Amino acid sequence: MHGSLSRIRPMVGAALAFLLASAAGATAEPGGPPWMLEVSDVVARVGEPAQLTVRVRLREGFRFLDTYRNRAFEFSTQDDSVRFERRSVVGRIEGDTLVIDIPLTPKTPGPHVINGLVRIGYAEGQQSMYMVSLPLIATITGKGS
Repeated sequence: MHGSLSRIRPMVGAALAFLLASAAGATAEPGGPPWMLEVSDVVARVGEPAQLTVRVRLREGFRFLDTYRNRAFEFSTQDDSVRFERRSVVGRIEGDTLVIDIPLTPKTPGPHVINGLVRIGYAEGQQSMYMVSLPLIATITGKGS
């Protein structure tokens, strides 16, 4: 048992240090956060599939962790007026931009506010890595058939 604890302690210590660095890095960046979230609202016919595209860009000196599962998830609307094709959508890195295409379908006419989260992992240099959740808010407008 003692041998198992001696192997676990360094892992727990490293994980705790990483979490503390992540929390500090998410709020202590000079000039604001190192990311910029871009979301375009969508207009689509009721019942027809559409796509909401989310783009995340990082400031110079930062890079996305390509081994991290950068994704959008936890989608919802206030009145269940939009069908989300998947519960979670993994993004792809295109140059210095993370792109996430979220397939969805409006069920009723009118504007519908979409909520969700975008989870990204990024690094600065070789030593500092961060994981943060960004709020996703967009509107899809269902047009009558």
